[in-house]
Amino acid sequence: MKTIGLDFGTESVRGVLVDVWSGEEIATATSEYGHGVIEDKYHDPDDYLVSMHNVLSELGAADAIGVAATASSVLPCKDDGEPLSRTCDNPHALVKIWKNHDAQPQADRINHLAIERNESWLSRYGLISSEWFFPKVLHTLEEAPDIFHGADRFIEKGDWIVWQLTGKESRNACAAGYKAMWHKTDGFPGVNFFRSVNPHFERVAKDKIGAQIVPVGTMAGRAANYGNALVAVGTVDAHAAVPAAGIMEPGSMLLVMGTSLCHLTLGSKEVKVPGMCGAVEDGILPGFVGYESGQAALGDMFAWFSDKFNIPHVGSQTPTSLIAIDWWNGSRELQKADLKGLILGLTLDTKPEEIYRALIESAAFGTKRIMESYEKAGIPIHEIRASGGMPDQNPLVMQVFADVLGRTIKVAKTSQGSALGSAMLAAMALGVPTENMGGLGDRTYIPNNRNTKHYDEVYEIYLTVYRQFSDGVLMAHLNEMKEVE
Repeated sequence: MKTIGLDFGTESVRGVLVDVWSGEEIATATSEYGHGVIEDKYHDPDDYLVSMHNVLSELGAADAIGVAATASSVLPCKDDGEPLSRTCDNPHALVKIWKNHDAQPQADRINHLAIERNESWLSRYGLISSEWFFPKVLHTLEEAPDIFHGADRFIEKGDWIVWQLTGKESRNACAAGYKAMWHKTDGFPGVNFFRSVNPHFERVAKDKIGAQIVPVGTMAGRAANYGNALVAVGTVDAHAAVPAAGIMEPGSMLLVMGTSLCHLTLGSKEVKVPGMCGAVEDGILPGFVGYESGQAALGDMFAWFSDKFNIPHVGSQTPTSLIAIDWWNGSRELQKADLKGLILGLTLDTKPEEIYRALIESAAFGTKRIMESYEKAGIPIHEIRASGGMPDQNPLVMQVFADVLGRTIKVAKTSQGSALGSAMLAAMALGVPTENMGGLGDRTYIPNNRNTKHYDEVYEIYLTVYRQFSDGVLMAHLNEMKEVE
């Protein structure tokens, strides 16, 4: 028995064909989107279909197909699934991809009103950002009302792709819960709240989201054009990496380490964790509450330093005397996009490799803070696993994380975490066991006890600096300053 997992990323679709019984990854394929990333913030939805066809044709037949995709990446369409972009050249008719931040004013207003009204859903997220579903849709209403009113649906790209495969509309609990404030018991925020945001927005959840929200790992329909294969309900790319790393129950945390850093873990019940980005029942695996936190810059931060200063990705082999805060792309934990990164302790003798390592240490300290928040909230973390591009590319990063956390880090076997995870969810939808799929590889990073002791002391200084700047007041003054001409 074989399943295919599809990972619809920012620039391409990647697929993996997997033997369910042995767990062997038989073949992989990749197809870049024909139009690429338009203006660095839009996609043409038809590119998904062309690239998907290329990948599925190369991989061959399978019993089931799973779909993972970046989120929130939102497109307007008619009630038959036809995207408005086919008949309209307004960019608001395209897919607003996850890194489209045009809706930050709308996100700020939603947050302000939610705090003012003491909305209960806000405690599950802290604050929401312009990367999420409803700010993007509100932005369309206020900037292109003809597109908003002309659309019968606004839908995540992963759900739209499943719709194109099956001919049936469905909405996955992962994207709905983590990116659209949906709750299994409470549903979406209410009509009164959306009316307070904009009178024309009051029925957005009722009128523009048509289908029932469905747990991941369940069947959405069948793909008539691809051998009548079963198609699983969609999911979000990062979250699909959890089962691919062999995490099937509470107690382990997965670090998805790429350009940014996502922390994912499972729980048996819903609790509030300060700084978390979401707690969603059936959002990562059916039957569990999935928790998400994140850091907005990891690989991007290292690349910034290397590219801007023409310095190779080489860090000091020993701990530094510098303190850095990793807010190069704002803070997801604090949900403050305008916070800025900082480095303290520089001298005329500071070497580039020390700065590079300080950036790594700053990200590791941020993860330590997040892990402590979970454990204080009653969610034990007994084991750390990692996946994504960073474990494959930068052993120094992984060793520093192990040293700072004081914990062994085990690396997932696959380099195709999102694609393999969606293939596993497809197997779950078939009702077959997945224990031979996914799991851990041979790489393990064991903490250096001497370095860990050092970092425990430095961490206390880090926390002092973190608290000093985390209210954003000083950063706000920097944002208001103008360059002298």
